[in-house]
Amino acid sequence: MQKIDLAYHHVQAIAPSLRPLAYYLRLQEALNEWSASGGAWRAVAARFDVDDASAAPYASHGRDVVAQLLALDFRVVGASDGGATRSLLLRSADAGGAAFLVTALADGDERPGAPPYLTRAYVERALAAHGGRCGVCALAFASPDPGAVAAAYGARHPRLLDRCDKACVDCFYFYDDGAPDAGTVLRFLPPGPVRGLAAVEPTFPEAAVPCFSDHWVANVRDRLGTLRILEDTLGLLPQVEFESGVVAAGEAVIESTVAGSAAGAGGDALRSRRQIFLPINNPLSAAGHVAGYLRELGQGVQHVANRVPDLVRFVKRRAGKE
Repeated sequence: MQKIDLAYHHVQAIAPSLRPLAYYLRLQEALNEWSASGGAWRAVAARFDVDDASAAPYASHGRDVVAQLLALDFRVVGASDGGATRSLLLRSADAGGAAFLVTALADGDERPGAPPYLTRAYVERALAAHGGRCGVCALAFASPDPGAVAAAYGARHPRLLDRCDKACVDCFYFYDDGAPDAGTVLRFLPPGPVRGLAAVEPTFPEAAVPCFSDHWVANVRDRLGTLRILEDTLGLLPQVEFESGVVAAGEAVIESTVAGSAAGAGGDALRSRRQIFLPINNPLSAAGHVAGYLRELGQGVQHVANRVPDLVRFVKRRAGKE
């Protein structure tokens, strides 16, 4: 087992569709003005020609994930607008804050030289593995030596090594009945910008509350096998067992173990991107959200969680009561 120097970089998610970059730039300008003025959102939205959903009934699904991130004070910092896919990279207000790469299929032709993770084939493969459902397809980490990661996978789990070059190493996260599960990859990149995206200069609201990556949770069929992969290749060890590995709520029973780097890695408990936590869940009953997730979507990332410096202020700002 070797320990690989890792830091959180970004989460890539597939969306059903994305609007052109110009729309989201107008939307974030509108949100910035609204944040500064405290006026009526309907009037601001009309002036910037963006949607006003303030009077629409609440719905927990079918929403524009980029618009939702913009409302949480994330801003577009990179874009690939055109070709067979469209992608936007959004980051929180701090330079080391949480980041999301949102990708959707588009109507254009494949761009020559596009990185694999921005191609139609990549998106379609991930969708097919999850029953056509959108969601997280990659967890990306910064590493000063992605080649060392490729070598570790090549030595211990070569079937999980998906794509490898000097600028990007993709490894399948899980096995599925002994074969690689194509739905989710762990991506390893050199520190710095995401290749294939044009930089976009962000403007954050003065009152923005930054978010920082805390933990990325996966639902799997073989928890112990997944933990072995993380230890064999990345040196990530079990850090927390919930109730000796079993969590029960009525008929729903799961096992859950948090793999990650040693406590205190990176120093700053709020801002450190080197404190990695990867909870791994598997069901022990047919009831509950983990079992339902596996039935509907297959193995994959259930949710991601972020840290904030002031949770009360963050919630008040979201509710417009700051």
